[in-house]
Amino acid sequence: MSRIISELEVAALKREHSALDDEIFKWRQWWEQLNEMGQPHFGEMGDRLAHFREHLSSHFEHEESQGCLSLMKHLPEKGADQAEALRKEHPQLLGELDHLISQLQQCEPAFTCWGSAREEFETFLDQLNSHEESEDALLEQLQ
Repeated sequence: MSRIISELEVAALKREHSALDDEIFKWRQWWEQLNEMGQPHFGEMGDRLAHFREHLSSHFEHEESQGCLSLMKHLPEKGADQAEALRKEHPQLLGELDHLISQLQQCEPAFTCWGSAREEFETFLDQLNSHEESEDALLEQLQ
């Protein structure tokens, strides 16, 4: 297969994904620290996640307009189908994050709510990580 985009472009897209991976790792660390302190601050977590949601939304928009998902037409049919499926996951992931933010903003200081929110957030981060890894696999097809 001939090269579709330059190695520099692929490297830039991979750096963007790597930065998001680092952010996911930091979120996991921060949540674990809150858990260990035993005094969750629901409003603060909701506010921080709202900021993360805006960052993630911008990331997805960039992918669709200039990133790996904008290059779907250059992929073989199977890759283009995978890219379209990944593009469709963007609003789903943002919706899940919106739901979690809403839960945290309504949460009473109770352990069961915190445990449930933490489990939901971990599941979300796992899904987001898997999504980003799939996008990285598409980047490999573009070289």
